[in-house]
Amino acid sequence: MNPPAETIPQRVLAYELRAAIDVARDQRAPTPNRWAANARIARLVTENPKGWRSTHVRLRLGMSRYAWLWEFNLRLRKRSGRA
Repeated sequence: MNPPAETIPQRVLAYELRAAIDVARDQRAPTPNRWAANARIARLVTENPKGWRSTHVRLRLGMSRYAWLWEFNLRLRKRSGRA
C-alpha cells in the first residue's frame, strides 16, 4: 500500500488552484497553457481530496471558481470511470 501523499496547506492550495483556474478559464490563453493548467488542477485535486472541499479553500477561491472546480472534478471523475 502506498503511503498517503503529502498534503499542502490550505492557503497554498487555494492560491495554486486560483491561479490555475484563472489560466484554464481564460479563452485568450494559448491552448497548451490551458491543458497544462487542467493537468495541474487535476493533480492538486487528487493529491488533496479533503483540502479542496474545505470552507477555507472555498472562501478563498470565490463561488464562481469553486463552481467551475466542482464541475471540472465531475468531468474528471466521469472520464476516469468513477462517476
